Amino acid sequence: MKKILGLILAGSLILSQGMIANASTREYIEDENNDTRATADKHKVYESNTYVYGTVNGYDDTDYFKLVATTSGEMDIDLYFDKASSDIDIDFYVYDSSEDILTKISNCDGSDNYRTNVDENDYVYVRVDYDGGNLAEPYELCFDMD
Repeated sequence: MKKILGLILAGSLILSQGMIANASTREYIEDENNDTRATADKHKVYESNTYVYGTVNGYDDTDYFKLVATTSGEMDIDLYFDKASSDIDIDFYVYDSSEDILTKISNCDGSDNYRTNVDENDYVYVRVDYDGGNLAEPYELCFDMD
């Protein structure tokens, strides 16, 4: 009986500290075999933030991500990076499911974003194109549904 009460107390403590809430945080590391739309990293887009940490592997590295909406509404897509040299050259593209460009942001500053309306199960492609400079830490792609 004491063991059961101890487990209940421990569970209550974990819940009150918010430790379980962090279990729903979605964080991923980019799969480097994602240089084309056909090999894009695929992620579902939920109402809470999902984070993908990507790296640039040499000059002219391109990373693709396929983001699939779990509901209809506005999809927010943000690209962040920090600790970059002044000559960093990263471009950020978003394509619709027909592969038409929705936006292209050239020479990103490390806090770039795009918002688009999508239907449930529709998808967009995101392309992060690295052309030079020094990025000391991984970039962060963050997305969610509003």
